[in-house]
Amino acid sequence: MIFISYSLKDEAAYTSLCMALESANLPYWKQNLKAGAPLKDQLKDAISKCDVCIFVATRDSVKSQWCLNETGAFWGAGKRIILYAANADIENKLPPLFKGDYWTSDAREVIRQVKEELEGSEAGETSKSVTAVRNTSAQRGVDYVDRALRSASTYPVLEELEEHVSGLKAIIDAPGHKGESARSLLSEVNHLIGEMGGLWRLSQGDAASSMLLKEIQADLNVLQRRLKADDELKPYKAKLLKMVSGDERLLHVTLEAFAGRAGVLREGGATLKNVFRESEGEQIARIEEALARAGYRTELSADEEHGLWEVEAVAAGGTTVKIDLELANQAEFQSAVEIYKSL
Repeated sequence: MIFISYSLKDEAAYTSLCMALESANLPYWKQNLKAGAPLKDQLKDAISKCDVCIFVATRDSVKSQWCLNETGAFWGAGKRIILYAANADIENKLPPLFKGDYWTSDAREVIRQVKEELEGSEAGETSKSVTAVRNTSAQRGVDYVDRALRSASTYPVLEELEEHVSGLKAIIDAPGHKGESARSLLSEVNHLIGEMGGLWRLSQGDAASSMLLKEIQADLNVLQRRLKADDELKPYKAKLLKMVSGDERLLHVTLEAFAGRAGVLREGGATLKNVFRESEGEQIARIEEALARAGYRTELSADEEHGLWEVEAVAAGGTTVKIDLELANQAEFQSAVEIYKSL
């Protein structure tokens, strides 16, 4: 995702850049600041989620303390900053932080550099995922209870198990499970869940091990539910994925928010359609919060003409997906909700 640092006095330059990014299907953080949350905390969260920063360099922005703080945060995090010179004579006015850096006044060149940076970032994430998958494959069938019994301390064994579970999560989050069937992955998760009883007994009296084991147990339970759902969703999967721009994880998080164990539809009297019709919007706000916690860029809004709520979420490919009544009216989505409620 892209962060744009600019002065509010340069709204025209900012809008022009946003239009160029949207035309190139490049996702950027929209400054939809939420009431009640400290501004600096919201910006800090946005910066942590973005891979690259475009600094709209103008006579006003180079004097803006906010812009200096934002670009300084990216510089400190070792993330790329691309300088877009919206004023042609700005080179000599750039802050010392950027002296000697490459800058351009050509929006097309900005787009090209952003694409290169994001492709490099995605390649890095893919590499991490491949490493996790390889590590997980090497750990298949490991008897962690036996390993813990032969170890002087249970904690290092649990750290290996945690890495194993992280590898499984990477595989399951990947499109098509990286060629592995949901049933084979479910068998592996069930094997690890079967190890939990023995590991709990061996961790008694060790607060650190018990805390880590609790986190692993929670992750395994989530993966088990996810894989069971994937198996049952097969008849509807193709159409469901079209609804969420092919983002399997977005589909899972959305269905969990609606019908998971803590989903809004678990409450007495709650119905799928009423989530969007509720006057105060409390239930749909919980859907948006679940998506935001999962790392998706979201926006909650109301259709004043019809009195209906909707959530927009940016999928993995940068496409905006609407979680609205139209989606809820789809037979496949309704079937998927019932499947998640039954798990």
